[in-house]
Amino acid sequence: MRKLNITLSTDKFLNMLYCSNPSCSNPFNPDDNKFCIKCGQTLTLLFRNRFRIIRLLGEGGFSRTYEARDADRIDEPCVIKQFVPQVQGTNVLEKAT
Repeated sequence: MRKLNITLSTDKFLNMLYCSNPSCSNPFNPDDNKFCIKCGQTLTLLFRNRFRIIRLLGEGGFSRTYEARDADRIDEPCVIKQFVPQVQGTNVLEKAT
């Protein structure tokens, strides 16, 4: 019987860049990309020149929540909530903001 040694990463987004376009349907990209694979937006190492996105924690009708590291605080763990409304019409959008 052959034995296989497999190492599983618990954090598949650790080596990924995040696309800051709120309407991008697949915002995670490999570290060596200069542009988002899905929408073509220019990628940067840090979101808002401060945060390194680690992984998506969840999303709903109005936002996405990410685990991140704060570069201004020696990579302290933090959470980012990005406002991303999935609704149509100005009345609903005005109510959300």
